[in-house]
Amino acid sequence: MQISGINTAYNISLPAYRSKNMKVVPFDKTVSFSSRSNRSTAAKQQLQNTVSYLAVLGILIGGVFGLSTKLDDKKESEVTDFNNTSIVEKHEEEEIVSALDILSTNSEIKTEYDKIIQALDTYSEQLGEDALPLIKERVALLGDGKVDVMDVLKILWIESNGRIYDDDGELLKSVSDAYGAFQITKDTADYLNYYFGLEGSENELEVKDPYKNLDACIYNLRFLHDKRSADLENGEYLPTGVNIKNAVAWSYHDGAWATKITDYGQDYIEKYEKLSQLDEYPQVVDFILNS
Repeated sequence: MQISGINTAYNISLPAYRSKNMKVVPFDKTVSFSSRSNRSTAAKQQLQNTVSYLAVLGILIGGVFGLSTKLDDKKESEVTDFNNTSIVEKHEEEEIVSALDILSTNSEIKTEYDKIIQALDTYSEQLGEDALPLIKERVALLGDGKVDVMDVLKILWIESNGRIYDDDGELLKSVSDAYGAFQITKDTADYLNYYFGLEGSENELEVKDPYKNLDACIYNLRFLHDKRSADLENGEYLPTGVNIKNAVAWSYHDGAWATKITDYGQDYIEKYEKLSQLDEYPQVVDFILNS
């Protein structure tokens, strides 16, 4: 069974403006002669004691100088570490770039950002509520960790620029009978209901219901991720290569069982890839999703 392809019927892009210490104890050695020892013995003892004294003293002096050197080295090292840390911190501060900085200096990213914001604003307006919290909630609930909010927003712009209804207030419908903001066909919804066991439940997908239309998009992205991942694991060739996200986007348009990219499918991939440039800038993505 092939999920029907979903054609892009609407391409609207309007500008939008929404980032040890050591203590040395003095060595005190008293050299004395035994009253019972002769002079030679006393001299030998004195020499031995003196040698011992000097040896110990040398060790202590060497230790002190060595300690001093180590302390100097440690101090120098600490200063160097401190300076290096300061340099790193300063460097990191210079590298911190806000989303607004990026958007004001990168026109290409600003263009793709505007598309997402325009679609989200339009969708929210026509849905009658702030759509972003809703999308986040549904993706977390239905996406199984395989769908992210940004991908839903990309599909939203590509498919309808956020429109649920057309200029006459009627539910948006394409020439291939794909409905709503995410352009889902009845065949696609029916297959997803079967695949995910939603038939007859309160969660059964209905393409003409704006909320179920969103759910259908998420389920479809999840299904296509599983399908194309399995294809790769089974050694099947994908014209989009090993990039699962691109394969999913292509399949959203051309179908889950498509083996070749249509002209419309290629256009769809190119739009998706342009929007995916936003993913290279976490600051911008965070700005979109949490502002």
